[in-house]
Amino acid sequence: ATGVGFSDRIAHLNGDTTASVIERDLPRFTHLVVVSLVQCGVAGVMAPSLHFLTRTLALQWRRRLTQYLHRLYFGNQVFYKLCCVANEGSRVQDPEIRLTEDVERLCGELASTWPELIKPGVDILWFTWKANGYVGWKNTGLLYLYLLSGFLALRAISPNFGRDVCLAAELDSEFQALHSRLRTHAESIAFFGGDSK
Repeated sequence: ATGVGFSDRIAHLNGDTTASVIERDLPRFTHLVVVSLVQCGVAGVMAPSLHFLTRTLALQWRRRLTQYLHRLYFGNQVFYKLCCVANEGSRVQDPEIRLTEDVERLCGELASTWPELIKPGVDILWFTWKANGYVGWKNTGLLYLYLLSGFLALRAISPNFGRDVCLAAELDSEFQALHSRLRTHAESIAFFGGDSK
């Protein structure tokens, strides 16, 4: 929310600065330059602060998820069942990687999506409030109706990219699994001349 208001303030500041240059108002121009420098300082603090908060959130989620997974993993001999007892195809080859790197990546990605999820909603609210101030509720509603109809038209003619990405991931996973099996049974395949089949 602060970022949207800050962007709006910078836009107004740019307009006011240009007006003071055109009007040759040196004291106002000097004041606006100082205000601009202060805003640059604030902007320089906001981005690292957001990054710090995102990393802190990811770390908290990672700690909780790792503790939860460790309770499951070390309880009731699950680690032994996953690594040694399960069938060859259902064995987990690298549980330590899943408990460390995969959990870290998942928590980092989820934490980084929060600012990206919140910002569009705040942008829409800010735009609606500002548009209402300039053109009224009726025209703002007509603008949103126009945007919604354009969205629905694009949705109707666009291909299903989600399905394509899912299919590509599934095929990639199957390809990797087959190569893993090939590596596991490479000696037997070579001994029986299976390379030509």
